[in-house]
Amino acid sequence: MFADRIPNGEQVPHPCKPNYLWRGVGHFNVDGGGSRNPFGQDFDIGGRAWTRELCQKDSDGDGRTNGEELGDPNCVWRVGDIPTSSTGLSHPGVCEPIDSARCQQKQLHTGLFRTQQEWMTQSCKSAEFNCSAIHEAWYPDRDICKKVCYLCLGVRQQPARLELTAVPAKETTYICKIFEFEDNANDYHLIATEPIINNSYILHHMVIFGCEDGGHSHIRQREREGQRENVQTRSAYPCDMLPDRKCKTIISVWTLGLNGDCYNRNAGVRVGKNGLKKLAIQLHWNNPALIDSYVDSSGLLIHYTPHLRPYDASVLLLGNEHFSIPPRSNLTQVTSHCSASCTTRKIGHTINVFGLSTTCTTWKRGRKMSVELYRNNSLITTFTMDEHYSYDSPQFFNYDDAIPVEPGDVLKTTCEYSSTYKSRTVTFGESTQEEMCYAFLYFYPVQAMLASPMCTTYGSLSGCDPDTYKGCIGAEESKWYQTFPNIPVFHNITDACHPFGPCTAECMQAILAAQEAEPCLTSGEAWDRIVEWSLTRKPEGMQFLAALESCEIELYELSRAKNARVPSQSSPTV
Repeated sequence: MFADRIPNGEQVPHPCKPNYLWRGVGHFNVDGGGSRNPFGQDFDIGGRAWTRELCQKDSDGDGRTNGEELGDPNCVWRVGDIPTSSTGLSHPGVCEPIDSARCQQKQLHTGLFRTQQEWMTQSCKSAEFNCSAIHEAWYPDRDICKKVCYLCLGVRQQPARLELTAVPAKETTYICKIFEFEDNANDYHLIATEPIINNSYILHHMVIFGCEDGGHSHIRQREREGQRENVQTRSAYPCDMLPDRKCKTIISVWTLGLNGDCYNRNAGVRVGKNGLKKLAIQLHWNNPALIDSYVDSSGLLIHYTPHLRPYDASVLLLGNEHFSIPPRSNLTQVTSHCSASCTTRKIGHTINVFGLSTTCTTWKRGRKMSVELYRNNSLITTFTMDEHYSYDSPQFFNYDDAIPVEPGDVLKTTCEYSSTYKSRTVTFGESTQEEMCYAFLYFYPVQAMLASPMCTTYGSLSGCDPDTYKGCIGAEESKWYQTFPNIPVFHNITDACHPFGPCTAECMQAILAAQEAEPCLTSGEAWDRIVEWSLTRKPEGMQFLAALESCEIELYELSRAKNARVPSQSSPTV
């Protein structure tokens, strides 16, 4: 988006891929976004403008000034001018020749890459989508895999993409589209997806979801902010983190830096007659410059075959959906446990994990990512330990020998963040100014999964572990979502209390009585979730919270006094 602020900004060649352009000139990622390379750092320091000082600098240290590399050797170019030269260009942030010892050993002052050699090793990888699943035939009875012609396999393609759609002038947009699988008369296995990228300037990631039967016809209905809204499923529509409450099963994920998603030779996602008949694609657009002229028709190309694999596959979602990162912190660690109770409830028998994506959706503050497997309190394996995680350079880990996960195992997801240069607390959320902590485990057989393949936590709350809710579960919890404000506690407190005070005796008595009768009010994080997902979204909910606020200080002092009267007990060493 700053390409027009430097000479030949849209014509900078890739240092190791002929006929390729490096569109994100100031970034480590070829398409832009994320951490800045040496030239990008100098450009940022100089006010993001082409100045004589920036022109005369040698940002990459290869002996040529930035102006010489970008076709402005005399540093006379101004925005809107035609550059002095548009030939013989080179990248002002990459020391060349890239295979020289001096350039390979050049130190990069970033947590993403230590040396230019590491950076170029990543950047020079082939962009071709190499997926044996769509080019090889698997013979399980002979335990061999043979390369055969593409058409002989019967592999077919169906695009799942948007029609040309205007991109809103807002930083974060989630856009979705639901579509029919094209042949529901027969069974197929979806075995791979690869990106169809129309606008790389705003596209951050894409997800394909499977949709349950019965919830979708030509008209899709959803409820948003109390209003029922009809959405034509043949058109793209703004959405949230899920395309629809009937479309929850993640099938495939793409994000910046990935060439495609390739399934294990033993498995595929069943689609068609006895499988998924409707799919949804979700795109995340990131438009921090608020440009109102962008359009996009990106999507994913689905590869599927009538030659079914031995097993049906799916994706297990792990992660934490409630946390905060304090400002100016070198390290904040966020964890989530898919507990033994959860895997016992969700997994009927062994599942085999054949891939993991560290598109684990940490944004710009993410530094490290890991997913660990524990059995009987012992570490069995680490699926991934991404020591230098970056949201624009994700990794996909394939396991030729699938890793078994048993009922009763524990899956621990850890995300580490650095907020050294942030002055405000960062919370969980969908935008790139917020943070997420998700991981995607690809597994088979799907028949072993007894419940939805999602095992996320809300802070320490786990849907599989009732004890974490401190009594605020089942009917006690659901009434705050489904029947509120038509519950007695709402009227008792709003009748007795004035919004935001003063704290009267009647108000204090009503709140204390409510805390005795309503376990959710004193349940900690379970109550936090009710406040976030229900009360703050309704006028009556805000009225109720304002009434509770009346005696907040008095209740805090009462709690401290009670705790002071309880003798402390030393805990045994674990």
